[in-house]
Amino acid sequence: LLAAYHVLLGRYSRRSDISTAVVAEPLGMDATPKSILAVSTGHPPPGNFSEVLGQVREALASGLVRSNGVAGGPSPGGGETEGQAGHVPMFAWLDEAEDLGEAAHGLAEGIGPASFEILLACGRRSGEIELLLLHDPGHVGVDAIQRMMGHFQVLLAEIPHGLDKEISALPLMLEEELLLVERTWNDTSVPYPRDGSI
Repeated sequence: LLAAYHVLLGRYSRRSDISTAVVAEPLGMDATPKSILAVSTGHPPPGNFSEVLGQVREALASGLVRSNGVAGGPSPGGGETEGQAGHVPMFAWLDEAEDLGEAAHGLAEGIGPASFEILLACGRRSGEIELLLLHDPGHVGVDAIQRMMGHFQVLLAEIPHGLDKEISALPLMLEEELLLVERTWNDTSVPYPRDGSI
């Protein structure tokens, strides 16, 4: 999931070097993470998802800890975050949470709303994985987050069948977006008198 998240952020920002702040240890009583890992991919630029996955595993194994959730890199909007304490894409696996939404919002409050632009929270319940994407409404709108979550679902469905595909070839577009591009925008026909000449 973290590797797929990096691919999504890379496609949105049109960059290969992506950094996220990953909640690495259970939360304290005040919902503040005990430690946060800075996970970076893109060095060298990965060609396919398998290479992104390898870079994520290597970064997690190195266990580079950053305080206060600071991890440099591009935000989904394409802006730089390096050296800043805010607007860091974050990732959290909250497998022990009975209510993912409650746990994710508690985590967001514990970290502080100025510390991230988006936070992808994941958890497992009844054998299924739940995803929740929290965001700073001052930087990312609700419509953009809903569209982004739809793109992430498309990407996750494709990855098992496209581990060796070029990252740029992995689909993101929703069915309604494909119809809009292929049919609506591509319909360039205009009425012309049959008895007229050009």
